[in-house]
Amino acid sequence: MNSAIRPTFHFAPARFWMNDPNGLVYLGGEYHLFYQFNPTASEWGQIGWGHAVSRDLINWTELAEALPANECGMAFSGSAVVDLENTSGFSDKGTPAMVAIYTFHSTAGDIPHQSQHLAWSVDCGRNWQRYEGNPVLDIGSGSFRDPKVFWHTESAQWIMAIVLASECKVQFYGSPNLLEWSYLSDFGPCGNTEGEWECPDLFPLTIEDGSNQRKWILKVDNTLGGVAGGSGGQYFVGEFDGTRFRSEGLDDQSARDSRPVDYGSDFYAAMTWSNTPADDRRIWLAWMSNWHYANSTPTHPWRGVQSCPRSLHLVSTNAGLRLAQRPVEELRQLRRRHGCWKNVNLAQGQSLLLEDSSGETLELALQVNMGPDALITLHFLRSSGSTTTVSFDNKSSELMIDRRGMATTTFHPDFSACHRGPLSSDDGIVDIRILLDHCCLEVFGGKGETVITDLVFPDGSPDGVTVTCEQGAAVIETLDLWHLDASHEPATP
Repeated sequence: MNSAIRPTFHFAPARFWMNDPNGLVYLGGEYHLFYQFNPTASEWGQIGWGHAVSRDLINWTELAEALPANECGMAFSGSAVVDLENTSGFSDKGTPAMVAIYTFHSTAGDIPHQSQHLAWSVDCGRNWQRYEGNPVLDIGSGSFRDPKVFWHTESAQWIMAIVLASECKVQFYGSPNLLEWSYLSDFGPCGNTEGEWECPDLFPLTIEDGSNQRKWILKVDNTLGGVAGGSGGQYFVGEFDGTRFRSEGLDDQSARDSRPVDYGSDFYAAMTWSNTPADDRRIWLAWMSNWHYANSTPTHPWRGVQSCPRSLHLVSTNAGLRLAQRPVEELRQLRRRHGCWKNVNLAQGQSLLLEDSSGETLELALQVNMGPDALITLHFLRSSGSTTTVSFDNKSSELMIDRRGMATTTFHPDFSACHRGPLSSDDGIVDIRILLDHCCLEVFGGKGETVITDLVFPDGSPDGVTVTCEQGAAVIETLDLWHLDASHEPATP
């Protein structure tokens, strides 16, 4: 089996293992991406924080490991903030400190122990000093991890969302200075409680309906029970008052009131950037893999890739409020060769072969007018005869990725699958956007309220894309296809 080619515009380290994004923060004109990293092997182990930076969210430069594991333990997931008011006292001569808040997983004893530690940097994350007063939060647990910290203006304090993983709870703590933390409240267990909860995030979004109304989103991941099998994420919509998060429509916290973050198999541990420029954007990305097969994916010498960065939105649908995700606008700079098709009628069984569509890095944006029982499928063909498909079924209101037609599925029994997400057309009109980057496939439906993120490992060379009307009738109103080309220009270290 050939090793998959390293993606072009999705971040993947040149060598070794990577999983969860950590400490996403903007400072000094750079987007910082820290991540769970094993600098010695392509499997999980000896985990610390790797580090990369970008000025445009597209071209990334790998830097030295920020927080390596040591003889006492490992640096698990966490977050980072810029302490603009120097509440911690870590700032130096007016230079605000970048402060990392992370879970220290102790391996010194026979029983694993997890507590929350701080480290800080005053040179844009190039060098780090660990706080001598660590841990700053320790409840004596082996299942207490993944702190996400942000400044809550209304209550004038730092807020930490963190999980009691094995209890499927999010706990909230408050602090005036990042050093001393007071318990505020619990949320859960509720929603999906299979496996363990991990990697919480909490942030506000304004509803895109002109009302200027704001809601809070609480996201948390599960090691089991994801909508596509294995690990996956869920989110709740509600209110946060500086002490407690209350999910809308969740009077009984044993009820299932969460929604999947992503309907694919490979979007886990999503985290939002903090301290972003004042452009009114909330941006996140996630690890593109699944704990069921992450250690087995056919890649070498790298293993692990992050999704494309996505802007987050809250949209009104017929089914209620939904979190929507869209690729960041910066991705448009990668567009090169362009093909465009308009007003193409497809009867049942007819196909449209897209000229000049053989490529490993593509973007497609299409708007289709669907008959009531229409089903359209995009076939990503390979010279070997294998194929990956993206489909929309107007009758069942489903968006789908099917990776069962690939030859490279035998490395794990859970990999070969068809993943489905609910998506309704708007009076028969459906919008679909697709990003393909070698082994990374991301499909965005509607306003971004339905997203399917999957790894694909096709064999052979790309052999073009066709659009087929499998049943009913459809009109391709517009279809744009771009070949994408990352410049590989390094960000300034």
